[in-house]
Amino acid sequence: MKNVLIILILLASFAAAEWLQYADNELYVHAYWNLGGNGYGQRLTPSFSPGVITFVGVMVGNPLNETPPAFQGFDVSIWSYSAATGLPGYIVGPINPATQQPEWHHYDNTVANDWNYYFIHLNWNSTQDFVVAIRQVGDSPNCDVIWRDSQMPADPYNRNFKYFNTIWSHLDPWPNSGTPGDLIIKAEYLHNTSVEPTSLGTVKATFK
Repeated sequence: MKNVLIILILLASFAAAEWLQYADNELYVHAYWNLGGNGYGQRLTPSFSPGVITFVGVMVGNPLNETPPAFQGFDVSIWSYSAATGLPGYIVGPINPATQQPEWHHYDNTVANDWNYYFIHLNWNSTQDFVVAIRQVGDSPNCDVIWRDSQMPADPYNRNFKYFNTIWSHLDPWPNSGTPGDLIIKAEYLHNTSVEPTSLGTVKATFK
């Protein structure tokens, strides 16, 4: 129990987290592709480096409004962002502990028309943007859906992408797509400050 308390104090004292979010928390419209394996992504900008992407949050809907909702869940991943192309580059996480390779990871959804959270814990030792991506596991109308808000700026400030047949492209802003809005996505970004020996000595003295 003492070790657990020490770990908690270290985490609370030497780490600060913030939520990176571009969209408003405004439920405006469902947005989804009609085939499993397709999805969406949004580019987020880290405010410091190094850091850790700890959780991803997605505003999840259920298109058929079943009671209770019949969720399928999402595959979730983090991608690099290419400033040269203006699109996601390559998948960087989460890391499969068995293979030590980045991959899509499946997460269940549990709450309709609200935030669902997925544990990622991916080190991000860069000031470069990253992309939070989700992928459907089933076809519509039974697939889980992601919400959009009511406004999206035009290119080149559009941070939203669609993933269709394994190809990334920009998600059209209003009025091109007939549907306005940024994807309602966020990521918890943790700043880990190195623990100095003097700090460890203070904690040790507290619990000796």
